[in-house]
Amino acid sequence: MPESPENVTRLLNEWQAGKAGAADALFQQVYQELRRMARGYIARERQDHTLTPTGLVNQACLRMLDDEHVDAQNRAHFFAIVATKMRHYLVDYARRRNAVKRNRGAEHERFDDDLYQLTPERVDEILALDEALERLAREEPLQSQIVEMRYFGGYTQEEIAEMLGISLKKVRNEWYMAREWLKEVLLSE
Repeated sequence: MPESPENVTRLLNEWQAGKAGAADALFQQVYQELRRMARGYIARERQDHTLTPTGLVNQACLRMLDDEHVDAQNRAHFFAIVATKMRHYLVDYARRRNAVKRNRGAEHERFDDDLYQLTPERVDEILALDEALERLAREEPLQSQIVEMRYFGGYTQEEIAEMLGISLKKVRNEWYMAREWLKEVLLSE
């Protein structure tokens, strides 16, 4: 079955209703789009890291399946949730790397060290960006969603407008304001 907003929404509803096999069908249908999103994340990382788009998609999907209830109303909302899961996976990993860095020599459990190599500079950068995005989400939820879709998901402004059902001009304005706000917040810290 080809991917369409209606098919994705139908499968989301079936999954949320507990229909057997709906989650598998949903992830199979959107898998290529999820890989495209993950490539957007990976493209912003170091050239020599070993985390693949497939690995990031799998981690995000596992996190979605682990949630007791995923309340995605439609295709756009589903992809926004997945983008957040991908970002949170990278942030959680960065936090663990920071903890290891602070506790050098102490016994610690390794977590995906072979999947993703972060430099200390990148860890701090990712954590600062995550904190700023959490704050932006509280103050301006639409701007936060657009940043996640654009920066982390790799979507164009036109695709975001279509997915969110808003005008391209609105996306451009919100993207500009969010970018300026993030620059100000991140540069002041």
